[in-house]
Amino acid sequence: MNSFAAEGRIIMMNHLHELRIPNYGSLGGVNELHGLFDLINEQFDQHSNICEIGTYLGVSSELFALCCGKIITVDKRKLDGLDAVLLRNSNLKFMNMTSEEASLMYEDGFFDGVYIDARHEYEYVKHDIELWLPKVKPGGVLCGHDYITDEIAAIPITEFDWFGQKMGHGGVKKAVDEKFADVKTYKDSSWAVKV
Repeated sequence: MNSFAAEGRIIMMNHLHELRIPNYGSLGGVNELHGLFDLINEQFDQHSNICEIGTYLGVSSELFALCCGKIITVDKRKLDGLDAVLLRNSNLKFMNMTSEEASLMYEDGFFDGVYIDARHEYEYVKHDIELWLPKVKPGGVLCGHDYITDEIAAIPITEFDWFGQKMGHGGVKKAVDEKFADVKTYKDSSWAVKV
């Protein structure tokens, strides 16, 4: 492990209780990074080549960058604050384009893992799975966020995303379950499937 990645993991472990996606405090903690940190530690290492679909403010992008190798993050919107994240993490590259446009730029089997956290409606998630599953190496991991279990779905939703959708309530679980039989889940509503 390089010293930056090792230092990043130590910092994250020491401050995990503070980590939250800004402005997303509801859903019983599903927008905290504890589960994503567990997923990263379980599925990837400091050499892993990762693509994240859906960047928002770059908080999860930075967690990947601190713990893994080269990180590509894709979003058609670049929000304020992302530049600071990019400056802090030389192994993180932002691609200002759609998921479909970005998928055309990579050969099949290029990534150790792809993390899908963009639009949450069923059709979008299904399409992202179709686009990015071939881009994951055999033995790699296709994963994502907002796999809403019955337990999480019972929590009252008070926040909405930029498309006016209730946060976390969409088609992620349906699209993932339709494609995969063996889905590993994490406490922040992240999910993972070995390819």
